[in-house]
This record gives sequence, C-alpha cells and structure tokens, in this order.
Amino acid sequence: MLQPNSMQGFDARRTTVTARCVSGSTAAAHRGSTLWSGRQLATVALLVVAAVWGSTYLITKQSLLGLSPFVFIALRFAFASAGLVPLVLSCPTKRWPKRREWQWAIMAGLSLAGGQVFQAFALQLLPSGRAGFIINLNVLMVPLLAWLLLRQKITGRTALGLSLALLGLGLLSYAPGNSLLGDLLALLSAFCFAVQFIAIDKIPKEADGRSMSLIQSVCVMSFCGIFLLPEQSRVGLLSYQSVLVTALMGLCATAVALTIQIWAQRQLKSTNAALLLTAESPFSMLFGYLYGGESLTNTSLIAGLLMLLGTLFATTNRSQNSESSAAPGRSF
Repeated sequence: MLQPNSMQGFDARRTTVTARCVSGSTAAAHRGSTLWSGRQLATVALLVVAAVWGSTYLITKQSLLGLSPFVFIALRFAFASAGLVPLVLSCPTKRWPKRREWQWAIMAGLSLAGGQVFQAFALQLLPSGRAGFIINLNVLMVPLLAWLLLRQKITGRTALGLSLALLGLGLLSYAPGNSLLGDLLALLSAFCFAVQFIAIDKIPKEADGRSMSLIQSVCVMSFCGIFLLPEQSRVGLLSYQSVLVTALMGLCATAVALTIQIWAQRQLKSTNAALLLTAESPFSMLFGYLYGGESLTNTSLIAGLLMLLGTLFATTNRSQNSESSAAPGRSF
C-alpha cells in the first residue's frame, strides 16, 4: 500500500508532467500563431509601402520642376540617412556589420541609386502613372533573376501571377503619354530595382535591417553627391517647401519604408514580396489621377486590375510561403 507521503510525491510528479505538456502545447500553438501573424503583418506592411512609394512618383515629378534629379535625390537620402542613424544606435545588439553584409548592402545601395536616378529622369518625360507601371517591370525581373542567380523555383501559381502582371503592363502600350526615351529610362530603373531586390535577399539573416538600410541610403547620397558638385550654387537657393518635401520623402518614403521592406522580406519569399509591391503602380496611377490631373483611361484601369489580380494569386499561395524559410539561396 502506498503511504501518504508517496501519494503526495506521485501527485506532485504527475502535476509537473501535466503542466509541462500543457506548457509545451501552448508554446507550440503560440509559435504557430506568431508565424502566421508575422507573415500576414509583412503582407500588410508591404502593401502600405507600395502605397507610399506609389505616391512618390507624383511628388517627385512635381518636385523636379524646380530641382535637378541629383539635387533632389541627394537631399532625400541625406534626410533618410539622418533618420536612420537614431534607429541604428537604438539597436540593443550593436555590432559592426560583417564583410558579407557590407558587400551585399553596398551592391543594393548602388542599385538603388541607379534606380532612383533613372526614375527621376524618366519622370521628367512621362506621366507619373505610366512611369509607375513601367518601373514595376522589376516585379517580372525579380523572379527571373532569382531563378537564374538564387536557384529559386517559379511555381505554377507564381507564373500565373506573373502572366497577369505582364498582361497588365502590356496593355499600357495603348495608353496615352508615350515617350521612347522616357520608357527606356523607366525600364533601366526597373532593372536596377530588381538587382537591388536580389541583393537585399542575399544579405545574411542575422544582419540588422536598420544598419543595412543606412548603408544603402548613404550609398545613394554619396553617388548623387558626386554629380552634385557642379550644382553647389543651386543647392544654396533651395526653397523652404523643397527642403520640407525632400525631408518627408527621406524620412517616411525612404528611411521607414526601406527598413520595413527589409524586415518584410525576411518573412516572405522574394517572388511573393515582389508581387506584393506590384500594387505600387496602381497606386501611382491613382495619385496621379486624383492629385496630378493625369488622364485615367479604361485601358489604364484594366491594366491596374490585372496587376492587382497577379498580386492576389501570389499572396494567397500558402504552400509557397510555408517553404520561404528554406528556399534555395534564401539568406534573409
């Protein structure tokens, strides 16, 4: 017969085992909930970034009426760098970036600089909505570059989303506002942004997103600063409104958006994240129509709808998302 003390010890052990089982189940459920909520949050965050970046086409086009592209971009990224410094210093685990992190961040920064410069010159020749659509060809270039360089597979559902986006972009050739040189500059901008996206994807997972954003921002500022030297006299004649616009663009549309982009790419596969950012072009068309007085034809509306459908097909591909952390070459 078991003694009372033995029974008490048995009950205590049984209670401990039960508590551990319940605790383990709760922790597992919490991890699963956190995993899905993280991906959902990343999806919403990238859509917000797309809306913000969509609005920058019209803002940039109007700002370039009184500023040269290099002055505008250099100032924008100077403010972005200033805004990122406190975020980097506030990081609890401060460490100097490793060599591989520097390499890919600098490549991403130089690609971003090229994309920004070509975009600015294209906006001087094209309506903001049209430029937004063409520049978002980088959405089609990213999966192809990821397949060639990172060996990431293109699934059937992703291919369908890409086909819809391509069809929407193809319809743009029938919309008004054609300019061969402007279209070419926009295509060069799209290629640069695609290379930047791939470079971001190659930054090691343990890298701090804020530091990587700061390196990219400083690269753009320095690159444009070189071409800014002959225009020093024009910098001193900047109006208060110009400084305010570039400050808002640098802090909100650059510093914050770049950091969100890098964080979100850690939650999603590069092709899915790229297709989410496809929404940038319909947003550019919407802002151009509402606030820029640009024409909005039925063809433009259909093209925007097709691109959004392409985004929907990519983001609802749960099976593809579930493999994102193990995707070949995925180091984000």
